[in-house]
Amino acid sequence: MIESAENTMTRNEIMGRLESLPFIDIFEVTDRQAVAYDLHTETDFTIRFAESFTKEDLRALIHISPDIPAVMKMNVDMLTGYLWDVMDHNAFLTLNGLWYVYGDEDYRAIAQHHGCDEAIILPEHDAKGCMWFARQVCIVDVRRIEAYFVRKNPNYPETSSFNAIDYLRREIMVTTFHELRHLMLDTNPALPVEDYPLEWGTEAMVERYAQEICEDGWVAGVFKERKNIYDRNEKSFARGGFSAGKGLPAGAPFGESQSAAPTARWKLAGGHSGNCR
Repeated sequence: MIESAENTMTRNEIMGRLESLPFIDIFEVTDRQAVAYDLHTETDFTIRFAESFTKEDLRALIHISPDIPAVMKMNVDMLTGYLWDVMDHNAFLTLNGLWYVYGDEDYRAIAQHHGCDEAIILPEHDAKGCMWFARQVCIVDVRRIEAYFVRKNPNYPETSSFNAIDYLRREIMVTTFHELRHLMLDTNPALPVEDYPLEWGTEAMVERYAQEICEDGWVAGVFKERKNIYDRNEKSFARGGFSAGKGLPAGAPFGESQSAAPTARWKLAGGHSGNCR
């Protein structure tokens, strides 16, 4: 189920598929992309042509909040290179933004960046990430990933046998792969169903893909090495805690106990709920 860049659709394939679909209205085509309207979902969408989409273009779409604690903050150049090397490039063709957030200010920044008045968070269930369908945006909520770990491991490290940093970093990457997979399967009507069966878009299959591709990288050690993806080593984690003492339970050795971040599901401006993990 793991695809490579060799499967990436060409411009001719994309245009041929779009032109054959009666529910797609194409209203702009340039050397780099096609812009169209989907009558079924009532949304505009943009598909880039792989021939002119570069690693630098992908890097420009990645936004990492400055508020993310150092041990969970990724090096954007290393992250870009890793995603470029391991993911099916069809996942990037409709991507309008990959955001790593850590609080309400980041949510407001996303809404402003994408031309919406607001992004509404509804307190329904835990969401580590979301794919915002109406804007083709993927969101990874690092603060909720942290809060989830704290709730599940209130007595860490006394009753835990694994490393918290490894877990948090791995969950960030699994969530990244999960949301990008949803984006590819849910927002690109030109994607050929014979190569990407509809059942691959189910939550279980998307999660399986994310776990498999992440496990390959985890075994290779790319999420653990300071020279790859993450900027800082583990020492600051033991001193300052997940978030410099915020969001931690009583008894944790990382800082004083504070209230954990609220848990919620994204529902964003534009009339569509995203796919959440």
